[in-house]
Amino acid sequence: MGCFDLMKGVLDDMKRLKIELVEGTFFIFIESYAKFELYNEAIKVLDMM
Repeated sequence: MGCFDLMKGVLDDMKRLKIELVEGTFFIFIESYAKFELYNEAIKVLDMM
């Protein structure tokens, strides 16, 4: 809970390795960021799509 630095690291690794962000993973990230009102981070996930 609240390990957003780790989540960002996972996203960065996925992007670097050109791993497609699937729907389930997308929703996990969006819901986690929204729960803590980190809307700018949620937008970064959208940018990755």
